[in-house]
Amino acid sequence: MSLDPVDLCIELVNTPSESRNEANVADLIESTLSRFSHLRLKRVGNNLIVNRNDTGQSKFILAGHIDTVPPSVGYLPYRDGNRIYGVGSTDMKGGVAVMMALASDPDLLAPVTYIFYVCEEIDRRFSGLLEIERDSPDVLRAEAAILMEPTLNVIEAGCQGTLRMRLHVGGRKAHTARPHIGENAIHRSAEFLLRIASVHRRSVIIDGCDYKEATSVVKIVGGVANNVVPDEVDILINHRFAPDRSIEEATDFVSGLFSQLLREDLGDYVSLEEAAPSARPNLENPFLAKLAESVGTRRGKLGWTDVAFFSERGVPATNFGPGDPEMAHTAGEWVDVDQIVAAKAILTSVLS
Repeated sequence: MSLDPVDLCIELVNTPSESRNEANVADLIESTLSRFSHLRLKRVGNNLIVNRNDTGQSKFILAGHIDTVPPSVGYLPYRDGNRIYGVGSTDMKGGVAVMMALASDPDLLAPVTYIFYVCEEIDRRFSGLLEIERDSPDVLRAEAAILMEPTLNVIEAGCQGTLRMRLHVGGRKAHTARPHIGENAIHRSAEFLLRIASVHRRSVIIDGCDYKEATSVVKIVGGVANNVVPDEVDILINHRFAPDRSIEEATDFVSGLFSQLLREDLGDYVSLEEAAPSARPNLENPFLAKLAESVGTRRGKLGWTDVAFFSERGVPATNFGPGDPEMAHTAGEWVDVDQIVAAKAILTSVLS
């Protein structure tokens, strides 16, 4: 008999696992699944790789991160009717619970590798998938992968790429009593900000999935003192780009927004600080097509997920899991019990 995913979700949510502090939840998953004789477990740091020991080479991967964002102060997990409340309930302990329940089922003979990994919610250089790749690269080879991200149990195919870029706007210092002697970098930044705010949100349809690009200012730093005309402003920009663009093409697009505004004499520049690639839907893959047919609804993933990690390595992947993505990272985060049960039923059918 397999484990109950709802009970598992409650137990997982009651085990804090903020990024870089996942040891306790990894211990919970390991101790729970190690009781099943048909499973083989390998721990890499606080990541867990779980396979059946009687199906030979795995063909498919189900992956889910076990870390969460920091909890809100005073927010304790609880269940109210069909809702399980708590940090990480939607993102993505509901999905992790489904993975554990599927792995525990002795009658589910599909050749699947279950990967429970750390540090998805922080800088991707800390990702547990990279840790696993360094230790056991063969584990990440598969015909297809499912990321158990919250999608309301519909297909959120592929993912958009993301850039973090720095726009440096220069000026010349002066006393605020004589501003005409200098050049105010904060004032100059207004035309750059207006340019960003007026960017048209490009929409691209790929394999029937709609991707909407977005460009946002996420931070502004500037100013010297109350009596000094500022000579520099740094504007941090986040840009989400569709799967038909590479990192280089997306970078050129953002840089091109300011080509007529930049002044070399004042030291203006645009630089790329961090980037993660997009991933195409890949719904022509037979396994992912079977899942898509079973689910029915499909849409493009507007955010970035580790679907891109697998896509970079030649493994077609998609996002599918219980929970409303709009609840992720919110103060009152919750996941619907019926969604958890339905996700397990859908994946059991597809994997059978």
